[in-house]
Amino acid sequence: MNVIDTTAGPFDADSVLAILRRAWSSTSSSQWRPDNPARGQCNVTAILLHDLYGAEILKTPLAAGEHFYNRIGNERIDLTASQFAGCLCGYP
Repeated sequence: MNVIDTTAGPFDADSVLAILRRAWSSTSSSQWRPDNPARGQCNVTAILLHDLYGAEILKTPLAAGEHFYNRIGNERIDLTASQFAGCLCGYP
């Protein structure tokens, strides 16, 4: 089982992303693909960061639907941006 230990210190995007990459699957999103594991994971990932780290949940409308990500302090955190082939047009 993958567990994110929030008592270990402040939010570390690289550590959290490494754990999430092992946890993402077709169970957490029907859009998941082995060649694009972040695909469709934005909503569950944004909620997880909100619940564990108090991250603000943000959303941006895209042609394919809404994209969810976070802000911690003044920093935008998007651990699922890799699901997109190029730039996120409309990203604030």
